[in-house]
Amino acid sequence: MPYNPTPQDLIKSAAEIARSPAKLTAKLRVLRKYSLLGPLMPDARLGGIVMFHAGRSGSSVLASLLDQHPQVYWGQEIYLPHFKAVGVRTRIDVDPLVLLNRASRWVGRRYFGFEVKFWHLHQTGVALDDYLDVLRDFGVQHFIILERKNLLRRLVSSQIGSTHKRMVVKKSEATSLLTIELPVQHLEHQTGESTLIEYLEQQQANFERLRTLLASEQALELSSAEDIFPNPVRGYERVCDFVGLKAVPAEVPTRRVNPYPLQAMLSNFAEVEAALQNTPFEWMLYDTD
Repeated sequence: MPYNPTPQDLIKSAAEIARSPAKLTAKLRVLRKYSLLGPLMPDARLGGIVMFHAGRSGSSVLASLLDQHPQVYWGQEIYLPHFKAVGVRTRIDVDPLVLLNRASRWVGRRYFGFEVKFWHLHQTGVALDDYLDVLRDFGVQHFIILERKNLLRRLVSSQIGSTHKRMVVKKSEATSLLTIELPVQHLEHQTGESTLIEYLEQQQANFERLRTLLASEQALELSSAEDIFPNPVRGYERVCDFVGLKAVPAEVPTRRVNPYPLQAMLSNFAEVEAALQNTPFEWMLYDTD
């Protein structure tokens, strides 16, 4: 199923179901997400939910649980398809309001939820405060801040995912230890290159600024270490309660990808340890989150 299907895509999927009854259950599970009357009733949605995060924070499993709720349409990372097409290091020009309207056209009478990463805004040239104004104009009333406070482990998990092409592990699959070397002086990331400490400082500053800008809004702060990793259902239930929905049973489809100590995942752990010694980030080296 395409990320944001056209009516022709839905008709084609329905035809495939008719030809292959064995695929009925799987197809219906996907198709149930889309309201065929959605494009005809753009003002019917119950409200908007946005989740800000930096990635590798349990956002995928939380989104999968929310997407199973019958009163929620979860649009995932709405900027991601654009960056997949051109590359994450490429600046793109996308009207945020047009993108929101396009991503939410199949919602119908449900809540529309979606995710945004800080680097998405950086690479589209939209300031965070301006983007929040766009969200308010669009009708977003519920803001979620999902933060993995151990930014070092988040970064290592991201680097492992991009290097070894392993972002998700199904619940039925076993994890396996993979290692990387993490640059401390010339760290390349989505928005450019910096030292490791500069990168961690910027990530921390992003969350602090977001909290400041949302001080007067309905905002729910979730901690990866407390609300997602031990049991993702806890985070799911907190979001449902925050929005005003009754949580319905939902299946956790995945498991943590990189639960190992940094000493095992970093081939240059001693170098990283020396770089972070006597800094505010030193504790991250030994915390297992």
